[in-house]
Amino acid sequence: MAEASARIRLSQEATLEDAERAIKITRLWRYALMGEDFDETSTYAGKKGTVRNKERTIRDIVSTLQNDGDGVVNSIDVYNEAEKVGIDRNNAETIIEKLVLNGTLMRPSLVDGTLAIV
Repeated sequence: MAEASARIRLSQEATLEDAERAIKITRLWRYALMGEDFDETSTYAGKKGTVRNKERTIRDIVSTLQNDGDGVVNSIDVYNEAEKVGIDRNNAETIIEKLVLNGTLMRPSLVDGTLAIV
């Protein structure tokens, strides 16, 4: 964009002012398009940072419980640990379902409510 700014001025070289103009245009575009709370990582990951953090927390809880036990984790234990860090049971269930659907977690048996990291 700085080079385009220089070309508009019919100059062969981009200056600091051209670079500053390019930055201003980019910031204005981002603000107009994405709003004030723009999170670039959400654009690439397809998820907001808070959602990614909660998913990571659930994976960490399952992993810790799995390592401390016999390799399989009871869902209720995950819900209890999640509540300790501020993730309510409904939210934890939703996150676990998404992680099972995308293959991150495995639910060996729906009857006993166990989980395992794949």
